[in-house]
Amino acid sequence: MPHIQTAVVTLSMLILHYSSTFADAQDARLKTIVERWTAKESETRFASFQWTDRSRVPKATDLKLEAVRELIEKRRKIDPEGARALEATLAKNSEDRLSEQSITLKLNGNDWRLDYYDVTAAKKECVETIVSKGGLRKILIPDSNSFATGLVEQTQVSAAPQLEFLRALFICYRPTAFKVIDLSKYELDSQPQKLNDTDCLVLKAKKDSGSATTFYLDPGMEFAVVRWTEGSNGQITTKGDIDYFHDKTYGWIPKEWRRVNMHDGKMNTSVSSRIDSWEIGRDNSLEFDLQFPANSLIHDRTITREKKVSYILRPDGTKRLITKEESTATYEELKNSESGQAKKRGYHSISPFYAVLVAVVVAAGLILLVRWLRTKRLF
Repeated sequence: MPHIQTAVVTLSMLILHYSSTFADAQDARLKTIVERWTAKESETRFASFQWTDRSRVPKATDLKLEAVRELIEKRRKIDPEGARALEATLAKNSEDRLSEQSITLKLNGNDWRLDYYDVTAAKKECVETIVSKGGLRKILIPDSNSFATGLVEQTQVSAAPQLEFLRALFICYRPTAFKVIDLSKYELDSQPQKLNDTDCLVLKAKKDSGSATTFYLDPGMEFAVVRWTEGSNGQITTKGDIDYFHDKTYGWIPKEWRRVNMHDGKMNTSVSSRIDSWEIGRDNSLEFDLQFPANSLIHDRTITREKKVSYILRPDGTKRLITKEESTATYEELKNSESGQAKKRGYHSISPFYAVLVAVVVAAGLILLVRWLRTKRLF
């Protein structure tokens, strides 16, 4: 019996020893990964990427399409407008929907700039710009309703935009700075997984992390992430794959990536992206000074904490503040008047014709009411 007890104790000590050794090895590997990622963030302080996103939303299932058709037939007589709206929805979902957009991302340390371009127009034009610099975020829509619109708001210095189509590039170039991959919430799996004949390290979320994301790292590519997946209730809801090429100066550069969103095991949306041009190392600091054009309508959330302040930026740089009472005034009325002096539609903007019409209707109503009352008295 003493020999058995001794053997059990010895075995327990060996298990603890090897468990501790494995944990130390895992910690050392994680440290190496962090060091490599941090170094890459420093090496690519200044970077610019231009790419094209092509997305596809598959058509609805035949069963769903047939259900919509039946609903249209039921509504034709009782709700013609609703039937027409459903017909538009049916046409929209009867074929795969394809869309395309061109995007430019510029990085300067923890600052970033994002430009969207309309590729369907005859001339490629920027339709929206977002700049996050030093905890201040500015958004400019150059031509919305024939005038430029802007937004100014506070944000965290290290806050990445919560936009799914940017995730691949932030995984590659700002994984730790923006906490796109918060390594305090992840651990390395004990076994690598083979992807495309390569043994990849598997970085999975800890059970108590509240995350269901897994990253696959290629050790031969300086721990570059080649795949990530997200899940819910035991099913994968998003899968992304990144392909790279090697540059002798800046290492592994993403050339294209694909993202598929799924529901109930079926594809919901697929997006493929391919880098059109890239530049690393050129100081792009001046490109982060976003200026709003004259006569822009600006909504500023930094002046007061309680609510936004809206104003029109005059050509001389002064701000034409928009008061609460002017909330229903048109842009032209605001631009061509001083603060508080714009006409308030609903109070002073009724045309003489409609004023007379209202007066006639009210008078006719009063006459009918008087006649009805007299008739009641006769009874």
